[in-house]
Amino acid sequence: HADFNEAAQSEYDLLTSKGTWEYVRRSEVPAGVKVHHGMWVFRQKYDKDGKPDRLKGRYVFIGSQQHRGADYDDTFAPTGRPSTMRMCHAVASATDMVVKHADCEGAFLNAYVSDDDISDRQIYMEQVEGFADADHPKSEWVCLMVKTLYGMKQSNRLWWKRLAKWMVNY
Repeated sequence: HADFNEAAQSEYDLLTSKGTWEYVRRSEVPAGVKVHHGMWVFRQKYDKDGKPDRLKGRYVFIGSQQHRGADYDDTFAPTGRPSTMRMCHAVASATDMVVKHADCEGAFLNAYVSDDDISDRQIYMEQVEGFADADHPKSEWVCLMVKTLYGMKQSNRLWWKRLAKWMVNY
């Protein structure tokens, strides 16, 4: 289906433009280290009137294959409480402040695997299903993850660390 191909191509282009992985020879993966898999997830997006608008494709890391201690240590990421959000909006309203919302496209693609507390940990993944790189045949090359993907157990925490660091420096 053309819509699926277009959605997948758009996601693949985003992944490659963000430098999400580097290709490494399969023979260079250390013995005993698992090469993980990903999968495509497609979802229908709707416009403001509830009519089908477009198909969204996302390539996700199959995190259920990861093992604590080998692939990740922590998964914690803070989340806001609704009461905190209501209080912030009330204060903003009472003081005539402007509240802005920001959406970061491909948020987890901005978090680095190397920001993990165990900086020498390397995560490997098979190449993206449905796409071929003539210079890196799938039989000989795998992806060394530079940035996190949706589905990785540590993605939330590493994205939070990156965002918090940016907010402190801003």
